[in-house]
Amino acid sequence: MAEEVKLGRAKVLINLLRDKPHERGAEIGVQEGDTSFQLLEALPELDTLYCIDAWQWYSDYEHDRCLTDKTGGRWPDQGALDDAFRTFWRRMQEKQLESRMVVLPMFEADAAGYIKDASLDWCFLDANHSYEYTRDAIRRWLPKVRPGGLLAGHDYRNPHNPAWGVTRAVDEIFPYVESGPDFTWWVWLPERTGA
Repeated sequence: MAEEVKLGRAKVLINLLRDKPHERGAEIGVQEGDTSFQLLEALPELDTLYCIDAWQWYSDYEHDRCLTDKTGGRWPDQGALDDAFRTFWRRMQEKQLESRMVVLPMFEADAAGYIKDASLDWCFLDANHSYEYTRDAIRRWLPKVRPGGLLAGHDYRNPHNPAWGVTRAVDEIFPYVESGPDFTWWVWLPERTGA
């Protein structure tokens, strides 16, 4: 039985990327791999998806909780994160998608050092939602996306947790962003102009 495709951030990304070059991308913040799975299934030209998530509990998770998410505001402990990784990996193996992925089980700040500048067609940020983490992640991953590529993320103008800093960070860095369903935001980078 095919898994149900959720009408959320993955659908937004699929619609944005379908008619653009999208062979190499990165998802920052994977958990059980819902978005990764949908992207790989819907975009057969997606040759390399970097799946970046530490799957490791740390104290700043407490800031990132949301009362309306599937945990009901109870942030997962290390056991839950281990289960999320196992679920992610099982799903990818069942559909034989693992050959198109590079899994980097580390924090995004460390993973950025493994990705060359301007090597990605797109990058999706959905890790820690605090202002500082989001701001720093945008600054780290923006150079990794090629000219004309897409930088996007989740939980922009999400009213369910006013403590999150995604909106503030995005608005401070970009003079204009587009947004859509499931609190998704995106920016198309300008094409490189003459030398």
